[in-house]
Formats: sequence, structure tokens, C-alpha cells
Amino acid sequence: PMPRPVTYGIILHGTRGGASPDVEFQATLGWFANPASQVSAHIVIDLDGTMAECVDLDYPAYHAGGAINNRYLGVELVQPRKGDDITESQYRALAGWCREMSARYGFALDATTLLEHKDTAQGQASGKSDIGEPFSVGRLLQEIYPSEEPMLSPDEQAALAEHLAFIEGCLSVLHELHIL
Repeated sequence: PMPRPVTYGIILHGTRGGASPDVEFQATLGWFANPASQVSAHIVIDLDGTMAECVDLDYPAYHAGGAINNRYLGVELVQPRKGDDITESQYRALAGWCREMSARYGFALDATTLLEHKDTAQGQASGKSDIGEPFSVGRLLQEIYPSEEPMLSPDEQAALAEHLAFIEGCLSVLHELHIL
């Protein structure tokens, strides 16, 4: 196989193999290692955040069908059944990996580059529903870009507003006196 010529983003999948949560991760890795399956992803993320790389990151994985495989990385989140929760550990691990891939391949991280399989043309044409609810790209983006603003209590916010108003008043007086 040829290296992936360009990387536009990441396609997000749910495993949905139907196994019990304690064996779904290993079952998925086994399935991807079987050439007869004709499917793969770059990484699989277990419920506890453990990650396994299945395909060299610079090469296509066979996760979303057709040409999209040559343009996007593929991630499988262990989700034994449709509707099963995605864990906080999975979100944290996925967010860290997404940041690394963004830096490595030079794509932005937003809702246009982090696509659920169900939202791709191939996914829609073949009736895919992964990763779907309760997964949220918005929740993933919050993990990727945590708020850097300190959380202030309402009292602290009011005190800060008073201080800022006082400072603005002082600056206004200084301007009127042509000191500033």
C-alpha cells in the first residue's frame, strides 16, 4: 500500500461488535488482525482509555470505504452496542490523540474535521449509525480545548466587575486631565 497522500481529519467509529464490555476491545483487535475481515482502523480505544494502534498512521486503514480512507485517519471507540456510553477515559484518550494527529498532519480540530462515520457519504449510503448518541463531537471538542478561564464564584465576578469599573473611571479621569 501507498502512504496516505494527505490527511484532512479523523473519522470516528463505534466498534459495536456485541461482545461484553470486558472482551470487546480484544475481539475488535482480533477482527482487525484477520485479513478476511477487510476492515481496520488506525487505533482502537478501550473503555478505560487504553489505545492500540492497528495500522501505521501514515498509511490508509480500511474503515470508511473508498477514497475517504486515503484522506482520513480512522478511530474505533469500544462501544459494544448502539447507544452504549462513551466513557470519560475514552474522551480524554481520544482528545489527546486528536491533538497529536492535528500537530503531526496539520489539520484543524473542529466539527468539519472530526466526522462520525454516519455523517460521511459512504456511511450514509450504507446506513451506518456510528458513532451516534450518546457520543458528542461537541463534548470531544470541550475535552480537546478545555476552558482556560478560571471559574469565578458570583461574588468574585461582582468584585472583579467593581474593580474594573473603578479602573476604567480612573483612566477616564487621567485622559480628561491629559495625563494619559
